[in-house]
Amino acid sequence: MAYKDLSGEWHWEPMLVADRILHKNKIQHIILGSAAIQKHRVREKDSAPPSSPIPWDFVNTFEIGIPNENIGKAVELLCKDDLFKKQDNENYDTMYEGTSLHTKLRCTWNTFAAVNFILLPTEEYYVAGHPLLPIKKPCTVQFDLPFAGLSELVLSLLHRKLAHKDHTAGLALDRMNPDHLCPFGLPGIKPPADWDADLRAKATKWLHEHNLLPDQVKNRPRWGCFGNGVRQPEEETPATRDLLGPGPPAVDVGQKRKAGAEEDGDGGLLREKRAKNTIRGGV
Repeated sequence: MAYKDLSGEWHWEPMLVADRILHKNKIQHIILGSAAIQKHRVREKDSAPPSSPIPWDFVNTFEIGIPNENIGKAVELLCKDDLFKKQDNENYDTMYEGTSLHTKLRCTWNTFAAVNFILLPTEEYYVAGHPLLPIKKPCTVQFDLPFAGLSELVLSLLHRKLAHKDHTAGLALDRMNPDHLCPFGLPGIKPPADWDADLRAKATKWLHEHNLLPDQVKNRPRWGCFGNGVRQPEEETPATRDLLGPGPPAVDVGQKRKAGAEEDGDGGLLREKRAKNTIRGGV
């Protein structure tokens, strides 16, 4: 089963700190890739090879979409006070191709695990649902973070697969259980009108083959919502997430810092204190 509870292995404090910094400075951003897929509890289809690696299982690597013109400013803000550090020569494992050309950061103060960020231009990686909606308030728990909505995520991955020939993203998309990409209660998925005719035709063909078009979803048997264990949420987008019920268990920010503090003299405690101050309201 290709789903892991986000509260188990993922370390959310760095992402919450980054969200606070970006929000305070009015830089729009969206969480894509592995974290978003895990957030929506998407699992593999039953026919997936049992022994092959899950192509979106990259714990603690956050692919963050930011408008290209704002990425430089975002890096400057995130690297202030050495909370995060730019990694010029590193390639992180990710579910997208082409990310070696984009900006990579690493959290410098999390002593429990390496937490990596890849800042990706939304114009290339989040074509569905762009432009981003403004976020009204910063987040204090991980399930309130600005994740891409499920249908928007599917379309953006499909655009990577078809328009950018992104084999890695395409492999991940093809391995996902279609019932989890459009759970019962959602209206189905169709290509945006601003895609060119050839791309829309290819996308429509893929969606039809996976029974994700609106007419196909509308005619699904109702028993599927119970018989196959598919989760039944409302579509969650940056605009609706505050209206939804509880998500995964929340990280209690600042309560996981007792172990390992002796590791480097102060164990990174000074930077951790700055990070705590950030999430509590002061950047």
